[in-house]
Amino acid sequence: MLIEIWSDFGCPFCHIAEKRLENALKALHAEHLFTIELKSFELDPSPVPQSPPIVESYMRKYNLTEEKARNWILKTSRTAAGEGLDWDYLSAKAANTFDAHRLAKFGASKGVTDMPARLFKAYFKDGADLGNRKTLQAIAAEAGLDAEEAGAMLDGGGFADAVLADEREAARFGIHAVPYFVLGQKYAFSGAVPLETFTGILKEVMAKEHLQPLNAAGGPVCGPGGCSLP
Repeated sequence: MLIEIWSDFGCPFCHIAEKRLENALKALHAEHLFTIELKSFELDPSPVPQSPPIVESYMRKYNLTEEKARNWILKTSRTAAGEGLDWDYLSAKAANTFDAHRLAKFGASKGVTDMPARLFKAYFKDGADLGNRKTLQAIAAEAGLDAEEAGAMLDGGGFADAVLADEREAARFGIHAVPYFVLGQKYAFSGAVPLETFTGILKEVMAKEHLQPLNAAGGPVCGPGGCSLP
């Protein structure tokens, strides 16, 4: 069964939720029953001439003091660590992710299925600027792709239509915040729900029970206006 996930590489709850999904599938020994397809979603499609440090970005976006911005980032990092994710979130840069989504599509076309994981790591662990095409080219090379071909793709607008198609589909479905999950094109829910919720949803789907609408299941999300704050 297909699981479609609308996600953005700069969304902390997207990374956490995808790890929880992975852990739930492993716990149920159900990895072979599902195919995961990552769909593009930009939290902020505005051009960013120079990607600012994440602390500075959060201070401006949420009208926070530096201390409160850092504390929120550290709190979210602790949540991620609880799922087995190793972050250095304070080093992140708030980049425009359109080109990163294009690179993920390019990687998929070349059989590099772990490109999304590499991009999440680059953002949350390595402090990489995903809005910089040289940085993306280096990530492509590390994944075993031809660096020159990846650079030409980025410079030539490759896979832009595919990214925009995902975003149009999200708009048609009324998706305004991510992560957003669609299972078998029938059941949908959003947010970084607890592991137990992921497990419960998967069990229901696997058992082919008469499911109640799953849209009510909710967890923290990020939208164009920002991320859920405690």
